[in-house]
Amino acid sequence: MARYLYSGCARDGNGNIISSAQVNVYKAGTTTAATVYAAAAGGTSVAYVASGTDGTFSFYVDDTEYYQSQKFKIIIAKAGYTSSTFDNLAIFPVQPLTIVTSLPLDSVGTNGDMIIFESGVNHYFVWKAGDKWWKIQGTAVT
Repeated sequence: MARYLYSGCARDGNGNIISSAQVNVYKAGTTTAATVYAAAAGGTSVAYVASGTDGTFSFYVDDTEYYQSQKFKIIIAKAGYTSSTFDNLAIFPVQPLTIVTSLPLDSVGTNGDMIIFESGVNHYFVWKAGDKWWKIQGTAVT
């Protein structure tokens, strides 16, 4: 429940600053516009942001609208300049996944969006994060 800042500087192929460049934000690898904001809190989403006279630009992405794993693409464009595309940008901070749950004594069971099961000598921990299921295989600790 926070917005995360992304900032950059619009420059041409020679490193010169580009003022008033239009910066469009998309979901990585697509032309699907991402929902971004000009402010850290409040306000409505914006279609794009513009670079200032010093070439800098910034926008915010809200973590209630995207999973932490979501990557983004930005396209910086201005008439008279070749546009620049930067894809697969990580905006959300990378944090370890912590799963806290009570497990049955025999290490086999289920609890909503997680399952622990055994198959032969192998044990598996399966959990749902977002709309994907993840699985790891483990062995008994003695």
